[in-house]
Amino acid sequence: MIMADPLLSFLILISSLIQLTNANPRKEVVMLNCKTTTSQNLTQFLQNYEASGGMVKSEVSRNLFGYGSAGVPPNNVYLMAQCHGDLPIADCITCFQESYDFLSAACTPGIGGRVFLDGCFIRAENYSFYNDPSSYSEAFCGTSKGKEDEEQKKFNEVVKQLLDYLVEKTPKNGGFGTMSKKASRKTEVHALAICWKLTDNVACHTCLDNAVKSILRCLPLTEARIATDNCFLRYSDYPFLNPSKDSRIRSSFVPLTSYVLVISIGCMVAISLGVLAGSILHARVHKWQSKVKGIDMDSLLSKRCLTFEYSTLEKATNFFSEMNKLGEGASSIVFKACLADGREVAVKRLFISYKSRSDEIYNELYIVTQAQHKNLVRFLGCCLTNDVTLFVYEYLPLTSLDNFLFDPERKKELDWKKRFKIITGIAEEDKSLTHTPISGTLGYMAPEYMADGQINEKLDVYSFGVLVLEIISSIQNSKFKQDESLDTLVTTAWKHFKSNKVMEIIDEFLEIDDMECVTRVIHVGLLCTQRSPSLRPTMTKVIKMLTQKDMHLPTPSKPPFVCNYNELSLPSVSCKNPSEPSCSCSPHYSDCEA
Repeated sequence: MIMADPLLSFLILISSLIQLTNANPRKEVVMLNCKTTTSQNLTQFLQNYEASGGMVKSEVSRNLFGYGSAGVPPNNVYLMAQCHGDLPIADCITCFQESYDFLSAACTPGIGGRVFLDGCFIRAENYSFYNDPSSYSEAFCGTSKGKEDEEQKKFNEVVKQLLDYLVEKTPKNGGFGTMSKKASRKTEVHALAICWKLTDNVACHTCLDNAVKSILRCLPLTEARIATDNCFLRYSDYPFLNPSKDSRIRSSFVPLTSYVLVISIGCMVAISLGVLAGSILHARVHKWQSKVKGIDMDSLLSKRCLTFEYSTLEKATNFFSEMNKLGEGASSIVFKACLADGREVAVKRLFISYKSRSDEIYNELYIVTQAQHKNLVRFLGCCLTNDVTLFVYEYLPLTSLDNFLFDPERKKELDWKKRFKIITGIAEEDKSLTHTPISGTLGYMAPEYMADGQINEKLDVYSFGVLVLEIISSIQNSKFKQDESLDTLVTTAWKHFKSNKVMEIIDEFLEIDDMECVTRVIHVGLLCTQRSPSLRPTMTKVIKMLTQKDMHLPTPSKPPFVCNYNELSLPSVSCKNPSEPSCSCSPHYSDCEA
């Protein structure tokens, strides 16, 4: 192995050359928006700006994204920054530092603002803006002239194709997407879309969809950008993208240096192929096995969450003190925690470790990272070691639906219109998600998941059905107990529904003006909680069932755990074979109006 060291050195040299060739931190300032309000104590404000900047830079250097805060009102600072997903870490840090310094220099003595660079974004405020609805939007159409008629027409078509593609792709790809396509022999169009990581999938899609409508007004100009509080969109005939797994860059002109690099790399690969073949094969097999077992979580973690140090969470929970305990379940304990930057969070400590139960942790992690929308507590990050598994969530004291729904007095604030809005709102959000966190919670678990841990696309539908029945009855399924039988809220609701006694299901304090609407919602809830996953409707169909008066509903089959019950038929329902899943036999209902 005399050649080993020279070979390694040469490969490192080639790798360095490639990185230098591709390096493009894209630190040109595109847009600036400064606050006009000034700080009461500029010295203190700048100190807090520096402190929060240090926290965010540390996170950005690991995740291409970070947010944090420092100080107390009125001179406190909340900061968020994010790099575009095709930037290498080194370029991201360069872009962040440029934006951070520029924001301070340009906006002082104002109390914050926004800076959009071509490769990153930063925002600073003196209040917590992380969950604010988007209001800021600004477009920049560039100055490049259009092309000849036919060529311009083709260019416009390709721009629209790429942007429409990115609107659909980006929310499903962790909030980032790029695409390139030839418009003519001489012209190629490049496009990039990104949503900020605190934006959920639904808001990401909405933001990009609106951005496309605005940016298309820039045509026939050959370059345009639009920036908002939730997303950033750009197209250009200039190849500004960094090569990445998300890019489809095809160039019609290859520089001489690229040929040299390709030939050099090809030679080294040919020389090393025999030595590396076995290692590559082994690595691929191991990677495939790791993915099956749920061990390789890097890509999952990088999309929607941050990694926390164990020591940070240990200190934040006062060493997991009993005084900080918020609640305890069969498989976890939840603690209230206060991070160094003053943020209050909830830390869920699982009783299973990453080392011993990696597959279960992967399943739960996959679920919570996919579920980010306005009706759910936000998942912030995690800490995974061989011995400890910690999930970090947004802490929202006294804002849970439970605090209203199951409180004897506060539930009276939720009339039927409000409850129906909650139900349809959750359904609308859930139709675009893969999973919701309640699907892994006791009382909301589907029977197939409880029995043997089966994961399928209908787990959430079952959980949604349970939630519907809870909202209507103000009774918690996991705590339901009429007598010493094994009845649950779901089984009892089904029996009353089959016996045409739906009033027994409804909260006694709830005033009902439209009984047909309530009955229809109960009917939908029972369809969602059927024992067989194949019989449960999709969330898209659930929305139609809730809102379309002419849509017939099939008779709900038995939910899980129903024993010794004489099934009764619903009145005014006729069906030749009620046992068939496709049988559409149901009474008509009038519109359910929120």
